[in-house]
Amino acid sequence: MNAPPLGTLGLPPDAYLDPAVTAKEQARIFRRAWILVALDSELATANDFVTADLGGVPVVVQNLGGEIQAFRNICSHRLARIQCAPRGNRPLTCPYHGWSYGSGGIPTVIPDNRESFGYTDADRAGLALRRVSVARRGGFVFARVAADGPSLEAQLGSDNAALLDHLGTLFDTPFDERRLPWASDWKIGIESVLEVYHVDAVHPETFRPFTQRRWEVAKDGDHSRGKAYLSADSAAWWENVRRRLSLGRSAEFPDYDHWFLWPNVAIGMTDGSLVSVQTYEPTGPQSCDLHFRLALARPTREGGSQAVRRAAQQSLSEFNVRVLEEDRTVSESVQRNHPHAHGPARLGAGETRIVDFHETWRRWMA
Repeated sequence: MNAPPLGTLGLPPDAYLDPAVTAKEQARIFRRAWILVALDSELATANDFVTADLGGVPVVVQNLGGEIQAFRNICSHRLARIQCAPRGNRPLTCPYHGWSYGSGGIPTVIPDNRESFGYTDADRAGLALRRVSVARRGGFVFARVAADGPSLEAQLGSDNAALLDHLGTLFDTPFDERRLPWASDWKIGIESVLEVYHVDAVHPETFRPFTQRRWEVAKDGDHSRGKAYLSADSAAWWENVRRRLSLGRSAEFPDYDHWFLWPNVAIGMTDGSLVSVQTYEPTGPQSCDLHFRLALARPTREGGSQAVRRAAQQSLSEFNVRVLEEDRTVSESVQRNHPHAHGPARLGAGETRIVDFHETWRRWMA
């Protein structure tokens, strides 16, 4: 990938501040694009559900009799939220008056229907929850509010679709999942993971010793990829962990590979044995939630010390949170400075993926 022209400018400060820009993003990006909402493991049994906000639209994705379906999370009766938690297991039943919904979002139980409403089966069909498109790839579940548009594979591209398939066959159920609130625009969060120019200053004791000083990047349509090479100490640590835990490994990605999938997914694979999936979910004009999941490759044989596994998982979780906390701190300082900036950011050769991200953002917003 070529470096951006000398003096390339980032987005104007208002792009990170103006509520009108946020509203436009919701309509033109987060309602039109396929958005990662869950993993298969989170929707594995009947009545498992997750909720999401897609472009300001409340959505519930639920396992209904073994089929993953998605709807606007709005009861047809008095418009209450049906599922209120971020994730759980309960029937698709409104907590306000007890209306329950089945496959297709059609009401199956309407308390006192005969006395209060007299709805027929045909009426019930007309009261079905509004469907939301849902698609799966490699254990990853995506939803889209817009009724029409390209398929999930068309949005991902064939290489990234194959990547998700590969991850789905290799990695186990996540051992850590958290939502971290950030007082910064979602785009600033994305920008923090699209370059390593900041690593020396922001992560001198965490990410810096983790890799060599080699970073390769490539553009892939609306998406991009980066690759770093593990330091000798990191490679030795991972070799020991893989041996003691009998971990599987991706032969294709033995170092540190990083993918950005438009619009808000960052995937990092370390040593072919650990995957981190991060989504930056806008919660307001100047705030977002960073939602991450960590998973190890499935073991190649049964057995192994559970104590060693727990210790390794704890170490990896602590390392991940520490790096993200360092990124949060600097990202929030950037957000606070935007109202007082005299112009856009200047982007250099190490920030090419940010330039590409901005170009894609402008195209979707146009």
